Amino acid sequence: MKESIRKNLPPNCPKDVMNMIVGKSIRQACITDCLLNKHLTFVDVCGRSGHATGTTLESYEDKNNISTGLRAAKALAHHDNVDAHVSVPKIDRLPSHETGKLFTHLFAISDCLKSMFDKESGSLYYLRHVWHR
Repeated sequence: MKESIRKNLPPNCPKDVMNMIVGKSIRQACITDCLLNKHLTFVDVCGRSGHATGTTLESYEDKNNISTGLRAAKALAHHDNVDAHVSVPKIDRLPSHETGKLFTHLFAISDCLKSMFDKESGSLYYLRHVWHR
């Protein structure tokens, strides 16, 4: 990641500034952005970053619930209201033929791999039906 960022810096960027960019620079920027947001709490930031709060709170937290980091995610996406309602999609409600379409739109799947999702003989075909058991 750091090399990708460094390659896109202006050509006249001083070497000391370039060397300040490390692998976790993006993570640091996101966490700092969240910490500076007046609508977020420390728990919101920890919920998004995955860092511990330093309390026993984590032992009671449902780690599978994406809502713990949702307020911070909305802040990072520049939403005006971090408390606005978001409907979490229920993939298991999709017909199996739509699940394959979702995969191809959600993820960058190379054309040469798409047939692996579309045919019953494809090795990744089962992913389309994993929620339909």
